[in-house]
Amino acid sequence: MRAAAREHTSFASLPILGGIGVLRAIYHSHRFSPHTHDTYAIGVFERGGATIRSENVARSAGVSDVLVIRPGAVHSAWSPGGREWRYRAFYPSHRTLASLIEESGAAEGAADFEGHVIHDPRLAWRLKAALARVDEQDTPLAMEELLVAALQTLWTHAGAARAPQRPIRPSPAALGRAKEYIDAHTARPIALADIAGAAGLSRDRLIREFTGRYGLTPYAYYMQRRIAEAQQLLDSGAGPARVAAACGFADQSHLTRHFKRIVGVTPGAYANGRDRHALN
Repeated sequence: MRAAAREHTSFASLPILGGIGVLRAIYHSHRFSPHTHDTYAIGVFERGGATIRSENVARSAGVSDVLVIRPGAVHSAWSPGGREWRYRAFYPSHRTLASLIEESGAAEGAADFEGHVIHDPRLAWRLKAALARVDEQDTPLAMEELLVAALQTLWTHAGAARAPQRPIRPSPAALGRAKEYIDAHTARPIALADIAGAAGLSRDRLIREFTGRYGLTPYAYYMQRRIAEAQQLLDSGAGPARVAAACGFADQSHLTRHFKRIVGVTPGAYANGRDRHALN
């Protein structure tokens, strides 16, 4: 007799953008009964697909689609034939989305999506990339930056919330203030809103303008600075575990993952190489 396929779900609450819940699930026979959320539900499929019924309209959704359910909308979901579907979703509040829409220059309340399933492979990929940071237990700034960029892309599907004309470029001094703020806070987690506030820019515009001027997103620059400080401590003889704590990483494995991405070797290999060179 064939064993029943196992289902798996996990839920995390992230301290970003005012607090956002994130669901990851592998479903087979599960069927969501009609229900509502107090928040938006924005979902993507990693494998398979499902039928989504929202406000008495049923649509099919798959890996190139993005699901958007408004607060209070009655909806249900199931997989035809009980086939596996791997699903990710996050739940931003109306206030969170309203603030991002306002920053974009569109009118609040403009997020009126024509349908609850949006076919946009690029947007789906961007959301999956943001949600992958949850699995990596990355810094809040990394997740926040990717989600803000993805949500700004989402506005192009929202009726009146069309992208406004790009405003005059900010002064170099404004972007310099953002850079200085990051330089002064590399040893602790910082929020995208804090960096944007230092520059006097919206979060979305900060990402675009900072990247255009410095060639790195605010998060990438933040991580570059942290790794540079980690290298200096390793050069002084500190061990990787001590360096991870001193530079504000969650643990040594967190430091190792980012250090190797930027330097090309692990902190231990870097330290060993330095020690061998010192002995010669």
